[in-house]
Amino acid sequence: MIRLDHEMNGSWYNWSDGTAQQNAPGSFVAMWKHVHDVFERAGANDYVIWNWAPTRIDALGNPKYQTVDYMQAYYPGDDYVDWVGMSGYYRKAAESPTFATTFGATLDQIRQIAPDKRILLSEIGATETGSAVSNGQKSQWVDSLFDALADPANSDVIGFAYFSETATTIVDGARTTNDWRLNSRADSLAAFVAGIARTDIDYDLQEVKK
Repeated sequence: MIRLDHEMNGSWYNWSDGTAQQNAPGSFVAMWKHVHDVFERAGANDYVIWNWAPTRIDALGNPKYQTVDYMQAYYPGDDYVDWVGMSGYYRKAAESPTFATTFGATLDQIRQIAPDKRILLSEIGATETGSAVSNGQKSQWVDSLFDALADPANSDVIGFAYFSETATTIVDGARTTNDWRLNSRADSLAAFVAGIARTDIDYDLQEVKK
């Protein structure tokens, strides 16, 4: 599975369209189709699942980047994409630690753009910083994740990739370390262990198909 040039609807990677990246509108889609066609000519697409994965829209700040038309402009088309997906993180203690808060707005747009595609939550995580630690909000977020995956309304979500690492960045001028690890706290790990063992989510090992 290839998640080619992910989070393209953000501004932090040089493959995004826009003045800062010196890429003309439509450059991302043209690039994606070109790479896909190179694989096709080589007969390699028989062995590849192409995963188109924007980032969480409500974390982008500028309202004009949060519209479905803006995301649609980055979509190469159903013939060039096998699975869709997204990056979504719970990082602010002020936010409600729920699946709907982290993923809801973005999944709504993705389902409008590619209603017949399977969804992989391609890069997700919850931090263990600030008041979120004392309030146990990370474990609540993990519980909400698995509750949502068991909901038939999300039957098109076929899996997730969890970012189980620490990462230090500059936020509002301050150096901040986010602890995304599954075992950042005992209650966080316990919530994940309980969730991944649930039998009402059809995530048993199975053959991967496009």
